[in-house]
Amino acid sequence: MVAVAVVGASVAVFAMGALRNGSRLHELGLAFAAIDLAFLLGDLVAVILLPSPHSAAGVGYRQVWPDLLITFGLVVVLLWAQVRVASRSFWRR
Repeated sequence: MVAVAVVGASVAVFAMGALRNGSRLHELGLAFAAIDLAFLLGDLVAVILLPSPHSAAGVGYRQVWPDLLITFGLVVVLLWAQVRVASRSFWRR
């Protein structure tokens, strides 16, 4: 459910940006693709660098919350960057 909300918000931001910046739709698409790729790579690197439990007994929410916290922070940055790129002021520079 959380992933659906994040993807839905991203699609809504892209649609608003496409309506505002219709002449730069290809650039907007490339910018969103770059932001999404940076998010995926950042989350992958962060999750790989975090220590993992050494035994099956150590698996649980104690070990998952750092991953969730980092992913939540990256989702906030992802949506902020997409809103910034979708705004008209970004393309007037």
